[in-house]
Amino acid sequence: MREILTPSELIEIYIAEGMEGKVKVFSIEIPFYIPAGGIVTFTFILPAGMVSIHRSPAVITSNYYHPELQITRLVLDPGTDKAKDVLLAPRRITAKTTIDLGAYVVKEKGSYWEFRNNTGMAVIVRVEFASVVWMDKVTAKEEYIPLLLLMRARARELVWQPTPV
Repeated sequence: MREILTPSELIEIYIAEGMEGKVKVFSIEIPFYIPAGGIVTFTFILPAGMVSIHRSPAVITSNYYHPELQITRLVLDPGTDKAKDVLLAPRRITAKTTIDLGAYVVKEKGSYWEFRNNTGMAVIVRVEFASVVWMDKVTAKEEYIPLLLLMRARARELVWQPTPV
């Protein structure tokens, strides 16, 4: 019997239980109009009482690709002590682009996006998430996060167990 569940497997358990009102699963696409030479910022704010647990990367597409079309900032949980800037440097949008948001983290506030269009043409950029999971904040803090910590501790025990001689 396996002794450790991955974050994805834990989420699948919550989804399978059908916890009405406590777990919501959906996909989302957010289009941004960016004028030629313009900068567009957007803050995605989570609904009150919910947290976000991402399961898929952000996929960025555009109706026009160019090295001067860039995503310049992507901050998870902006304005909090858990704020995390996902990009180390601006990312050029020269083709369909995928951005991994990192480990399975619980985002409590949302995300901040900044796009820069230094081309001579207005563009529409789309940010898509194939699978988004929102969880009731109480469930996340009292069940999900403690289970993640338990799985991490158990994994460390298994890795660092002394080998019998």
